[in-house]
Amino acid sequence: MLEEGAGVVRRVVLTGGPCAGKTTVQAMVAEAFQERGWKVYRVPETATVLLSGGVVFAQLDEAQSYSFQENLLLTMLSLERVYFDLAELDAKKGRKVLVLCDRGAMDPSACAYMGNKKKKKEYH
Repeated sequence: MLEEGAGVVRRVVLTGGPCAGKTTVQAMVAEAFQERGWKVYRVPETATVLLSGGVVFAQLDEAQSYSFQENLLLTMLSLERVYFDLAELDAKKGRKVLVLCDRGAMDPSACAYMGNKKKKKEYH
């Protein structure tokens, strides 16, 4: 278990391939910590949020794919900031707070980096 001190924020990033159970684990961990008196924030998987808006990743060309990954990262960081800020405010009230992220910023940043690296090779 994580440190039990009041006024503390702990952040956990769940990572893994598609359908690996990240969202299921996120719900289970959230419930376990809530039962122990922690305030738990669950940051949703940003790709799922964006893809539910009609984006079909397999239909994107290279430029669109790069743009999607880049914007996915920016959106993810913005979402995380919302939850992290709320968690910090809760912690200032003496609460124990856990923020569970379904995926992390390294996922889209790695994809965007690899796409950008490939582009640079094509131009040189």
